[in-house]
Amino acid sequence: MGAQLPALALVGTFTFWVSFLAARPSRAQFGETAEIDREIPATNSLDPTAAGTEIQVTDRIVAQSMDELLRQSAGVRVVQTGPAGRPFCLRLRGAPCDQTTVLLGDVPLSNPDTGDFDLSLIPLEAVEKIQVMRGGVPAWLNQGAIGGVLRLIPRSYETNEVGARVTGGSFGTWRANVFGGGGGKKIELFATGGAAGSNGDFPYLDDNGTRFNPDDDVERRRQNADFLEGFGFS
Repeated sequence: MGAQLPALALVGTFTFWVSFLAARPSRAQFGETAEIDREIPATNSLDPTAAGTEIQVTDRIVAQSMDELLRQSAGVRVVQTGPAGRPFCLRLRGAPCDQTTVLLGDVPLSNPDTGDFDLSLIPLEAVEKIQVMRGGVPAWLNQGAIGGVLRLIPRSYETNEVGARVTGGSFGTWRANVFGGGGGKKIELFATGGAAGSNGDFPYLDDNGTRFNPDDDVERRRQNADFLEGFGFS
């Protein structure tokens, strides 16, 4: 029995090496085409090799605003100059707002030479997709900035359409507008108009100028953050 053990071990080792060699993939030859089991999803349809994010606006227009949609993209920071109703711009990869080029389709709205762009001027009803390109962008856009490019794809109204949108929020914030769009094969028209406002009476902590003495801290209501505005876009 003792003389049979080395033979059994040898057979087992030989079987292991045969199985290992059979499981190893064959070395790829130059000029061969690689095959993959599934498609590799692209983060944007404009250029799969670019670091970018594409957001479908028409699927989320009911419950969200432009700044909320932009915050869903990686490497993005929305910079607002104040509370609701104030202008806001976009920073990419930590670069200033004026280093983000904004395109409406293929038309530049801003670039590093003209400064940043107030994105609150663009209504969601006019946009179908948002493409955020961080850093390098496709060469055929002929645009570039240190931060990247924000491309707003206009919505195409194939049939005449009229609608309205009303939203509300905390601290008396509201927004209402009507919009319509339509056109033919060569020209399309979109227009919207409405109003927005807010009481802006959110609470804040007043330390009475004594930062290190919490005994005299008082919670007050902000009284100068209210606004009322009308707007139009076509």
